[in-house]
Amino acid sequence: MDRAVAAYRVSSSVPGIAVAVTKGADLIHTAGFGRDAEGRAITSQTKLPIASLSKSFTSLAVMQLVEAGKVSLDAPVRIYVTDFKLADPRGRAITVRQLLGHSSGLSDKVFHEKSGPLPASLSEGVTMLGNARLGAEPGEKVQYHNPNYWLAARLVEVVSGESFPDYLERHVFAPLGMRNTKAIDRLEQLAPQRRNGLN
Repeated sequence: MDRAVAAYRVSSSVPGIAVAVTKGADLIHTAGFGRDAEGRAITSQTKLPIASLSKSFTSLAVMQLVEAGKVSLDAPVRIYVTDFKLADPRGRAITVRQLLGHSSGLSDKVFHEKSGPLPASLSEGVTMLGNARLGAEPGEKVQYHNPNYWLAARLVEVVSGESFPDYLERHVFAPLGMRNTKAIDRLEQLAPQRRNGLN
């Protein structure tokens, strides 16, 4: 397996990779390959950001609140996040389910979140959406757009009364024994040992 991963890294020009192989609940192999952006070797212990894979954890947190009867998937988001407003009146109809499935109507085509500064907090991200219009009717089509998950994470904060990182630590990471996983608000908050292996 190590030979296959090493060959893939070279053929795909990925600077560094960390892998873990599990069988059931058992961790059977870990390894690191290549180097990070500063030229240091990546090991199985190197902390790396998981970027959009974090959306799975956000969805899990929202669904925990759904299962607890605190959130309804088909309720408008603004019932929970009362300061959520768009420049487009159709935004009032966006449901929690539509956020999670990227069918809210929010789109990179009409709200260019990648070309501006990142919000300093989830609350600020909701405020930034105040200038957004929709690229489609809510529920009409799927358009992958990160701010759907800014809003979903903010919903978790508002409904739970906990910060999003604290919620994930208490309700997801700790129960699963994920002792080396942390949620952060900004990339600058990552621990010094974190490496930019996928720059």
